[in-house]
Amino acid sequence: MLEVFKIAIALLGSLIAGIWDLKTSDIPDFVCWIMIGISILISFIEGNLFITLFAGSFLLIFGLVMYFTGQWGGGDGELLVANGMLLATFSNPYGLFLLNFFINLFFIGAVYSILYVIIYAKLFNKRIYWFSKNGIEKIFIKKINSKNLKVGDVLGEDIKSLNLSSKRIKGLTETDIKKIQKLKKYVKIKDGVRFGPVFPISIIITYYFGNLILYILYALV
Repeated sequence: MLEVFKIAIALLGSLIAGIWDLKTSDIPDFVCWIMIGISILISFIEGNLFITLFAGSFLLIFGLVMYFTGQWGGGDGELLVANGMLLATFSNPYGLFLLNFFINLFFIGAVYSILYVIIYAKLFNKRIYWFSKNGIEKIFIKKINSKNLKVGDVLGEDIKSLNLSSKRIKGLTETDIKKIQKLKKYVKIKDGVRFGPVFPISIIITYYFGNLILYILYALV
């Protein structure tokens, strides 16, 4: 019963976070923390607390690496930890669910990211330079009224007078926003691939097919 409950919470939480991410470009912290809290409670009841905390710690380190290398936002890392803790001891006929989920997350994520970039470029009439990282980043830069800035937005331009760089990984703070609004009416910010929806998709795929790469290879043989 608790096994079903764990994967249901993982799927529901990831679905909420994914939809929220698509709409706002932000994954809500409270959803991830609720998922983490539930995972700790269930693992304590089951006597698997050490395994759950170990999985969470490992994925936290991985998420931080992804964040500080500019590959993910902080919310993506939080959601990975939350799912990892919920699914740490979950198993199905396809083997270690968490391992298969982790592999699927990046395989599906790669396909999703390519499709996302293509659709985004078409919608906003932008040209894609596939073999240039800066070229792909440029399609996600947009100009907005500084009044519409929100905490966590990432600058798409340097503002030297405020010592703010577009290369800074951390998003804008409330203080940064107030300073920018006093100085500039319009400002460029960077969006990116909204990765949140990949999590619920990966959970569903993993539940029904296990390791998707192996599933495809077996189907081709």
